[in-house]
Amino acid sequence: IWDMQTGQPIGEPMPAHTGEIHGWTFSPDGKTLATASFDGSVRLWDAVQGSPLLEPLLAHDGRVLSVALSPDGKTLASGGTDNLIYLWDTATGALAAPPLDGHGNWVRALSYSDDGKRLFSADADGHILVWSADAQQILRGHEDRVRGVGFSPEGRFLITSSFDGDIVLWDAETGTDAGRIDNAHDSSIIQIAISPDGVIASADAAGAVKLWDLKTLEPLHAPLFGGDSVVIGLAFSPDGDTLASGDFNGIVRLWDVSTGQQVGEPLSAHKGWALSLAFSPDGAVLASGGTEGDIRLWQMPATDAGGTELKPLDEPLSGHSNWVTGLAFSPDGATLVSTSSDRSIRFWDTSTLLSAGVANARPCLL
Repeated sequence: IWDMQTGQPIGEPMPAHTGEIHGWTFSPDGKTLATASFDGSVRLWDAVQGSPLLEPLLAHDGRVLSVALSPDGKTLASGGTDNLIYLWDTATGALAAPPLDGHGNWVRALSYSDDGKRLFSADADGHILVWSADAQQILRGHEDRVRGVGFSPEGRFLITSSFDGDIVLWDAETGTDAGRIDNAHDSSIIQIAISPDGVIASADAAGAVKLWDLKTLEPLHAPLFGGDSVVIGLAFSPDGDTLASGDFNGIVRLWDVSTGQQVGEPLSAHKGWALSLAFSPDGAVLASGGTEGDIRLWQMPATDAGGTELKPLDEPLSGHSNWVTGLAFSPDGATLVSTSSDRSIRFWDTSTLLSAGVANARPCLL
């Protein structure tokens, strides 16, 4: 730090980084200095005292080449040799958003517009990208990990649940708090699902499933207990009449939404956790994914004929080498999409479910 009038250094040099410092910037009020280094870190400094404000900010995989502070000083942008831009909350040092991924080469320069609404980034390929800095919004209303996220049927509300036991409704247009269920569960809420007619299902680490009226935020029934295992998978049938749940023991259960009663006997569906669930658009098939990497397809019981039990459709679909974390049917039911911890997405041909009859269907990997 130098005295601009005398040209003399103020105090001792600051031991800032273990590698070359490649980028730096001051906050608009001149009180904060941000630095970027080849050591892979970003640091924030009290520009008056020369002391660090936070621990080193670490996220980049490789050298950090550029930094920029927003005009209000609340957000720090950093770019590096991993081709990514990270946004940091300058008050806490936490990441303010997922990384901005759009460059094909090193991010060498960053700059905010005067109004703070746009962020400009330049890379080693000669490309300049313009990012809408006000297009993202941070919603703060939980005190612990947020694991459940979903939208109300008409898209008016974003609904979130957390390990803090709360369920929060957000206005999907403004991002404001539109209602909440404090202490909805006594233990961590692991998953939520929203039915087409506006029922919220929430499941917790103690094995309880609760159903809530979206309009009143009041419970529809007493908690649904099928066991004492953590419930991690939830899915509503397309008509909203049935809820499927999956737990850490690999058990899948069906629940009657109107009565809160279990339908049929528990089904031992997977050797590991019954992690992901999805109904086909016609409600005739339930897909379940497990931590062993398999996907199972089940024929839903014909309730009009007095049926209550899920029936397996042929052999498990094998292809993933790790947990099946997500399942979704295409709108026509002809394709099942699965995501996995093995970092792959697979597409399964389920058109035979519609053409050949459920009992003889055998889906194929596309």
